[in-house]
Amino acid sequence: MLHLHGYYRLLKATVAVERTQNESKCFQVAEDSILLVNGFERQGPLVQVLYAGRTLLMVEVALAVRTQLLEGHRLFNYSRSTWQRVVTGYPVTAVRPSS
Repeated sequence: MLHLHGYYRLLKATVAVERTQNESKCFQVAEDSILLVNGFERQGPLVQVLYAGRTLLMVEVALAVRTQLLEGHRLFNYSRSTWQRVVTGYPVTAVRPSS
């Protein structure tokens, strides 16, 4: 059994499934996308992935073959706003603590 966990760059476009209570949607995740793979959440051969703010399921064997692990020191070369936009698809909103 494989075990992937962490941030990965997709080297080749790969199919993903988005499941909601009412339906399942299948679509293609583009090459060079950044994925957060949660290797602990799985459904058979499918593993949970966070991409552009969406929780998806992808085939773990396909991820093992078509992704490259991002090393920790490379992840933080992005500014915080750029990194959050890459991972979640949403811009960072500044929150100031109330006084």
